[in-house]
Amino acid sequence: MQALSQYWEGVRRFYTPFEADIRSGTADVYRHEMPGGHIPTCAEQACAMGLEHRWAEVSKAYAEVVLLFVTSSR
Repeated sequence: MQALSQYWEGVRRFYTPFEADIRSGTADVYRHEMPGGHIPTCAEQACAMGLEHRWAEVSKAYAEVVLLFVTSSR
């Protein structure tokens, strides 16, 4: 599922001029349990920090932080 998501994300770049601001979710939502509303925010922050090319690491770190919060609240 992740490979397909990455493929279509690349294809969608060609259609950016025709696309609305609201974009569909990615497989990251399921893989890293990242809520859909957090994806654009995190992606914008990653770009602002020059980390857009490391998005896979950023989303993995997000999941690790969520897991840390969940396990420490028990």
